[in-house]
Amino acid sequence: EGTRVWTQRYRPVVEQVNRLLGEVRSVDHQLSTIFEIAPSTGLPAGPDWYARKLAFAANISQNLGRLRDWSSWMKVRREAEEAGLGPVIALLNKGAITYDRLDGVVHRNLYRQLANRQMMADPLLASFNGILFDEQVRRFMELSDAFRASSRRQLVSTIQSRKPNLALQATKTSEVGILQKAILGNGRGLSIRQLFDQIPTLLPALCPCMLMSPISVAQYLKLGTAAFDLVIFDEASQMPTSEAAGAIARGRELIVVGDPKQMPPTNFFSNLSFDEENADKEDLESILDDCLALSMPSRHLRWHYRSRHESLIAFSNAKYYENRLLTFPSVSEIRSRVRWVSVNGFYDRGRSKHNLEEAKAIVTELKRIVQDPSMAGRSIGIVTFNSIQQKLIQDMVDDAVLFDPRLEQALLHVPEPLFIKNLENVQGDERDVILFSVGYGKDGEGKLYLNFGPLNREGGWRRLNVAVSRARHEMVVFSTLQPEDIDLGRTASEGVAGLRAFLEYAQKGRNLLPRPIPKKDTSEVMTIEREIASRLQDRGLLLHTRVGCSDFRIDIAMLHPKHPETYLLAVLCDGEDFAATREVSDRHLGRRRVLEQLGWRVHQVWTIDWWEDPAGTLDRIEQAYRAALLAKENQPEPVLKKDIEPPVPPAPPVVEEVASEPEEKQQSEPVHLEHPEEVHYEGQRDYIVSMLEQLPQNGTGEIMALNNRVILRNQFRKILDTEAPVTRSLALQRVCYAWNIPRRGLRLDRHLNTILDQLNFTVTLQGGEEVLWLPSQDPEALDIFRTPADERGRRSPDELPVHEVAVAVRSVVKGSFSLPEEELIRELTRLFGFARTGTQLEASMRSGISMARVLGWVRLADGRYSR
Repeated sequence: EGTRVWTQRYRPVVEQVNRLLGEVRSVDHQLSTIFEIAPSTGLPAGPDWYARKLAFAANISQNLGRLRDWSSWMKVRREAEEAGLGPVIALLNKGAITYDRLDGVVHRNLYRQLANRQMMADPLLASFNGILFDEQVRRFMELSDAFRASSRRQLVSTIQSRKPNLALQATKTSEVGILQKAILGNGRGLSIRQLFDQIPTLLPALCPCMLMSPISVAQYLKLGTAAFDLVIFDEASQMPTSEAAGAIARGRELIVVGDPKQMPPTNFFSNLSFDEENADKEDLESILDDCLALSMPSRHLRWHYRSRHESLIAFSNAKYYENRLLTFPSVSEIRSRVRWVSVNGFYDRGRSKHNLEEAKAIVTELKRIVQDPSMAGRSIGIVTFNSIQQKLIQDMVDDAVLFDPRLEQALLHVPEPLFIKNLENVQGDERDVILFSVGYGKDGEGKLYLNFGPLNREGGWRRLNVAVSRARHEMVVFSTLQPEDIDLGRTASEGVAGLRAFLEYAQKGRNLLPRPIPKKDTSEVMTIEREIASRLQDRGLLLHTRVGCSDFRIDIAMLHPKHPETYLLAVLCDGEDFAATREVSDRHLGRRRVLEQLGWRVHQVWTIDWWEDPAGTLDRIEQAYRAALLAKENQPEPVLKKDIEPPVPPAPPVVEEVASEPEEKQQSEPVHLEHPEEVHYEGQRDYIVSMLEQLPQNGTGEIMALNNRVILRNQFRKILDTEAPVTRSLALQRVCYAWNIPRRGLRLDRHLNTILDQLNFTVTLQGGEEVLWLPSQDPEALDIFRTPADERGRRSPDELPVHEVAVAVRSVVKGSFSLPEEELIRELTRLFGFARTGTQLEASMRSGISMARVLGWVRLADGRYSR
């Protein structure tokens, strides 16, 4: 009853509230539609619906002046969403990105979509997998190594196949025979030049690569013939053109290898009493300079392999090569391997012209190195600026060896002997450790004369470049001269300026070197290398980026956590440096192998892997880093000993004393030449005579009987199968011999030829005779010749096919390398079973020689036949 009364009393109020709520919802909807914003946007959450509505209305009321801007924004937003940028607008509305980052986000997503589209359109990129590709690279490395090894074996085999067998009997006037005679006679009465003149074809076969100086070429090789296919000059910057001309004239092609930044030819020290400080002789012109002046086709070799540490070549690369050399950093790259040792001494300018204290310091360092277990096996070289300092150090080292047998033993058992040279004769030499004596400096009165011998001369900087680039592992610079002592205002010599720069480099490190100018500024670009490095650093790993001094840089070099002066892992990316390397072998093999030889472990990162799976790529890099760290920690430490025990040389073999013999009997003779074997030439075969059954019948009547035609046909077929190529007359003769017919007449020949012509064969003509060949035989491709094994197998001169004789000519000349025509005919006569030559036989041999020349198998020069 109470509820009914309440409803009647408050029904109008309820209806009024519902109507107002409907109007509120309508207005709310209209506002949301007009402003395209949810009523609760920007308002705090809470249960007070009425308060939220009032706050929404107040928000609109307070921002009526910004409605135009809001309307413009909504229009732009709709256009952006219609253009496919809805996700970016959503992120902006959520506050996930700020407006100032909007342009970058849009472009980044655009480029990503374009990249994805491009990769999906390329089957190779779409299916790329870094792990599988690494396996292909590994397989490529294995095949490349196998191919190189196979090529070397094939080269050796090819060269070996061209060498004659000196154990075989050869004609005395052939080149092989001449050499055999000279060997048996120990060269008595025959100079080397005379011997070389007599074996011009055999010599390059025995020695396909000859290492000779230009003087040796002029002394031993006759001028006028192209003795060499290729002439190569090494260290050509030191070769005067006048001395090179003779060797060039003896070759068909020329390769000149040299460095125009290194020393030119000179006679600076040709006179031992020459005054170095007052020298004014000019450098001589080199063959390299002339080749460059003639604009001959050239190629620059940029990869540098000698220095096992970049600091050893960084000065020369920056100072003289414009950083064009491609050098590779080592795992200990952080610490320079060019060490400076300041010596408290003076340069005895007016008297001895040497620096005694520097010499003492170098001898002391030499003793320390050979007694240091960590330096065991390292070769050593000592370089000085002048010959007087060189002689002083040589005398002091000789004295030290004389009074210290252990030092002598240590120096005798290093892989390469110790050298002590001045900068004029050190070019081309290298050692693991170079001890460098500057020598020059202030005199006993404290005065410094800026006269440094050859360095002051024109091109003296080239001598400095040679002197400071001889070390593989370490260089120690001993100097009483300080860099600041050299006042460049007092001299215009480029060599002296280079000396000061080098001394500053040795003293203070590579920070003084000019930095190479990058091809383009990428300092503000987030490259893949920088992004990977940043992510790795977030994981707590120590690393450096772009490690190196030349155009080649290690993208990411990861440091040892306990020894931050040492690198563990090189991470290489396939960025611009990778793409700039055009050769596949350099990209995938060369760079990696050089780094591994320098102690690096290498991990390759592929951009597509990073694109698809950044986290997985980082995990793989970290796994490679952990593996490198574990391998480093598991390396056995070298066993240190206080004293070095030099290896004991093997005891000489015990030789029993024998009674001396006369000198004539003691002359050595090669065992394999005492009883030469009978020569067997290439392609030589025994002549097989067809063995026809001897028939009891005899007489012309029997052989011409009709019922014997099948027998005759089979006999001719057997003769062709066994003896072809064979002359027609010899085939007829073999059949008549089987039928006991000593002489043939015209009637019998006509009958036999009729039966013979029924068989399948081809014919060549020589003179008035036919030579019969099997259909499977090609006269132009014949590669054998047949010689009699016994008297029955000897053929008469007119029965020798000229093609066989030509093959014999080729084989004899090849085996003898060269011989005169008379000796060639004599050897052919012997081969085909004749004791002496005659008019008909000589004509047959000459026909074969002529055919061999026409076919290009032999050539005639200076009365001798050769290949």
